[in-house]
Amino acid sequence: MPSAAGRCTWCGQSESHGAVIVPYGTQPGTHAWLHTECWSAWQKFRRSKAEEALARMGIGIHGRVQA
Repeated sequence: MPSAAGRCTWCGQSESHGAVIVPYGTQPGTHAWLHTECWSAWQKFRRSKAEEALARMGIGIHGRVQA
């Protein structure tokens, strides 16, 4: 989920002296820019959305099929 540099994709705030925004991702042009403090909440949200999508396809987490 790429985002524009200079603003945290999770909280929407700009970088400041005490809150640096860094890129997360491995491929150029596909980074999500986040404050280091926001990464955990963002990652948890993204993971839950992925698990929901897998469950809708009948794919369970760790091999369990979701009903």
